[in-house]
Amino acid sequence: MVRVLVLWGLVIACAGAVGAQTYPMNQNLPASNGFGTSGVTNYQFSYRFTVTTSGVQVAQMGCAVPDTIAHTCKLWDSTATSAPIATVTTATTATSGTWRWGTLATPVTLVSGRTYEVAVTTDAFFYNSAPPASFQPTGVISYIGGFHDGGAGTYPNTSNGSFLWGVADIGYTTGPSVSTSTSSLNLGSTPSGTASSALSYTVSGASLTANTTITAPTGVEVSFSQTTGFANSIVITTFPTYSGTTIWARIKSTASVGSVSGNITHASTGATTANVAVSGNVTGPTVSPSVSTLNLGSTPQGTVGTPASYTVSGSALTGNTTITAPSGVEVSLLRAAAMRLRSRSRPSRAMPVFRFMPA
Repeated sequence: MVRVLVLWGLVIACAGAVGAQTYPMNQNLPASNGFGTSGVTNYQFSYRFTVTTSGVQVAQMGCAVPDTIAHTCKLWDSTATSAPIATVTTATTATSGTWRWGTLATPVTLVSGRTYEVAVTTDAFFYNSAPPASFQPTGVISYIGGFHDGGAGTYPNTSNGSFLWGVADIGYTTGPSVSTSTSSLNLGSTPSGTASSALSYTVSGASLTANTTITAPTGVEVSFSQTTGFANSIVITTFPTYSGTTIWARIKSTASVGSVSGNITHASTGATTANVAVSGNVTGPTVSPSVSTLNLGSTPQGTVGTPASYTVSGSALTGNTTITAPSGVEVSLLRAAAMRLRSRSRPSRAMPVFRFMPA
């Protein structure tokens, strides 16, 4: 049985600045609060918590473990557990069991109401079966429990039972922030000249001092409505706080043929820009017959052959489609004397009939 540790070591700050932070565990030292020590091999030890307010941003992560070396700390989001949303390497420390920190290259905005974990990878840990309240914070950061990954390097999801272990904490501020309900959006595929179906997500702002400007990348447009008002850029004029504003995005009808990619940006003064990565594809004009070969059989000289049929489809066309038969063959459209498919902006189907012409 593995004994349980306490992790603290995640520091949170706003708008990229480290400082004026709140530390849920107040950088208390586990060795001074009745924790024992033990060891395993390369485990991640974490504590799980819920964020109860908007505007919380992570700028640092750190740990207090019974050694002096640098450690890897990770921040995990319970809604996307395939990979951590942030990773840092801490500094070393001169005294075993004291705090050491690493600063994120870009602060991470936490979503109110969502569950996260902060973890430290270590071979030695602190543990306590009855830790003091200062190691189980409430309020903006609300402690849920201790977890570990069993050395797998994946999302720590094995409960530490009645023990608190691992020592990693968070320091945070609640300055201006903008967050979105998703980090990516696949807008699908659409024919050239036709806008794609619109997809939606939501954006929220907290402690803002100005408007939020939402800007689409090349080939994409955004709106507050599913059907109207699409533009390259739109503005949310509500501040300091708004929640769950729906944004619709689609590929433009004027987008160039090929792949569509880039970020929809959500920017407000003093807040870290929130990005939604978009992808999609615009297809060019195509004409597609249902078969690549057609056997017209045999017929006596001077007698037309028995007709054989196939279908042809067109997509994103900008003009008529002409079907031309080779020497000795004639073609027709059922119920039509015309030799052309008149399809322009949307797919169409027609059934040509081929037969031998009498000599």
